[in-house]
Amino acid sequence: MREMWEEAALCLPVGRLSPVVWTRQAIFSVDGRTFDQYEEYRLARGTADEVREMNVSTEEARYGHHWWSTAELATTAEIVRPKKMASLLPDVPATVGLGRAPVYRGNVNEDTDPE
Repeated sequence: MREMWEEAALCLPVGRLSPVVWTRQAIFSVDGRTFDQYEEYRLARGTADEVREMNVSTEEARYGHHWWSTAELATTAEIVRPKKMASLLPDVPATVGLGRAPVYRGNVNEDTDPE
């Protein structure tokens, strides 16, 4: 929930989030700081009104703010994490709610592991 607010300025109730679909342990750097964190990914769908009312703060969006299509994620030169997000996304909607265990995407070092 914290990340939903920080990344998209949306405050959605837990019931609006899917079960965890992916997990991973990731090491990455931002502004010279290294982070080692456990990550969980869930699916959330925002309504048109919610998206219109978003107010992403300058501090959170200091690198810009953009809603990405899967095609854009696949071709952008920008840093997107996880790196293979575009190839992972198409399977998510079909698997949510089927009682499947989250897919563990492994231990990755985003700074050194190949695309």
